[in-house]
Amino acid sequence: MRTMKTAELLQSLLEAQQRALDLQAEVADWRKKDEERRYNEDWRYYNEESRYKYEAQRRLAETQHEILRGQNDEHQQAKALEKRIIRYKHTFVTLKGDVVIYCSVCWDRSRKLIQMTPNYTVSPPSFNCHDCKNIVPSKSKDVLPEELIELYQIK
Repeated sequence: MRTMKTAELLQSLLEAQQRALDLQAEVADWRKKDEERRYNEDWRYYNEESRYKYEAQRRLAETQHEILRGQNDEHQQAKALEKRIIRYKHTFVTLKGDVVIYCSVCWDRSRKLIQMTPNYTVSPPSFNCHDCKNIVPSKSKDVLPEELIELYQIK
């Protein structure tokens, strides 16, 4: 559920960044046209172009502000999650009050909480990350906390 919200936030950030790039291209185009028109004697047309240039720059600044605000929100969410994370000897983490195993490699690389799935085809079962292919063996009791051993019925 949290991963979905992060994905939606990242998607909106990507869209905002694309708008910012489009607006930067528009500003660059206006600047080029502006320089070409400086040699033209039609000042009335030049003033209209300057107004459009100003509007494009204003929209660019608003979009950049929106991107920064989204990045700040994402950073705040990551900091809040970091406070809830419990780290273990092996490459997995859990959240306080939660019994789901997440991949610590994915968390450390990209601040994504990717749930690890149990693999019962091997004995003893292991936990696999579908994103980075990290594997956590559960061959001894010192690897997993007691509540996870009971939950996943590991012997």
